[in-house]
Parts: sequence; structure tokens; C-alpha cells
Amino acid sequence: MKHSTCVISLSAALLSLGLTVMGCQSRPNVKAAEQVAVARAAADNAGPRVDAEPPDDVFVWREADVPQGWPTPTPIGEVRVQSYPAYRAAIVRAEQLDKTNQNSMFRTLFNHIKQNDIAMTAPVEMTYAPEGDQPVAMAFLYRDDTIGQLGANGPVEVVDLPAATMVSVGVRGSYSGKVHAAAVARLQNWLEESESRYEPIGPPRFLGYNSPFVPWFMQYGEVQVPVRLREAS
Repeated sequence: MKHSTCVISLSAALLSLGLTVMGCQSRPNVKAAEQVAVARAAADNAGPRVDAEPPDDVFVWREADVPQGWPTPTPIGEVRVQSYPAYRAAIVRAEQLDKTNQNSMFRTLFNHIKQNDIAMTAPVEMTYAPEGDQPVAMAFLYRDDTIGQLGANGPVEVVDLPAATMVSVGVRGSYSGKVHAAAVARLQNWLEESESRYEPIGPPRFLGYNSPFVPWFMQYGEVQVPVRLREAS
């Protein structure tokens, strides 16, 4: 598989947020035309969906590196168990901001990493309320746990999070509550079928790997539930 490299302005990527920022690299996949066609067909269907057939490459646009030790992203529509290392993250909660939406949280976190000269990584981690269509918290992940300083910095808190095991499904589409809910339902079905081996131990999370520059029908993400192995009886 061949990849071409082009330089785009992250200010264009974040145009909808009204930000002016430094540049970054984006790497378009040569399979993009094929995947765009699939994504457009999916968009014509009513309601959110998780694709049945995983593509060879989940990214139409790969915009940033993942944190150190991060596993290979989950193929679209496939459910798999993933192991994640401990990582450092900058977190903001919607209740701490005047505007409780994705853009305001993203802007706050982006300003934090820009002011502290911290490189952008993917994914962005989002936590949704059980019945909500907007995230109640968002986190930018640091490249490794030697970067930055722990503690509160205005509305942003930098924390170290422990290693975790997640059951994960890859999704294509906007980072919305509807897409999140459809994927969570898929994972709940899987957990019911696998209840003899795994048990959920926390709320789900949505990992978004693309910026607003990427059209919503081309965006890739993962929805995950933390799990642990059940003890043998």
C-alpha cells in the first residue's frame, strides 16, 4: 500500500472551531476514493450504523500519531479485546465550561497543549452521559507520561491513567451521541454473549481519531467499554 504525504494547515482542519493554530501533517490513504464511496452509501441509510465488513485500513486520513505503546485501531464493525498501556491525559469536563459542547471542550484542550508546547496526538477521548448526545468530558492524550506536568491548569486537569483492557468496536461516521449509542448497543450484545469470560467495569468511551477537517462520513473512531476477565469459579 502506497501513501502520499501532504502538508495541510491545522487552522483549516479546525475552521469550524474558529481557531488559528500551527500546521501539522496529514497523510491521505490511496484507498480514500473507495472508502468515501462506501461511507457515502452508508450516509444515505437512515440512522447510525456500524459497518459489517472491516476495510483493510481504517483511516481515510491519518492526521496524528497515537500515544506510545497504543495498540492497532479496531477494524470497522469488528469487536475485539484491546490492551492499553498507562497513559497521561489532559481532561476537561463540560460542567466546568460556559458552553457544554464538543467544540468548546476541544478549543479549551487545544489551547492547553498549544500554550504548553505539547504535540497533538490521536485519538481524542470523549465520555458521554447515558442519555446525552454531547460528551460530558473530553481528553487529549499525551505522547508519553514524561511530557507535561500533573495537576490542574485552569479548567484542564492533567492526570495519569492506569493500563486498561477494553472491548472495542471500530466505527465510521460523526462523533455523535447516536453513533456512540449504536456502537455501545453492539458492545453490550457482545458482552452478553461473552459474560462467562468478561465483565464490564466502567462506562464506555468514544475515541475520535480525526479533526473537524475530515468530513463526518470519513471520520474513524472506536467505541469501547472497560472489561476484566472473570475469575474462574
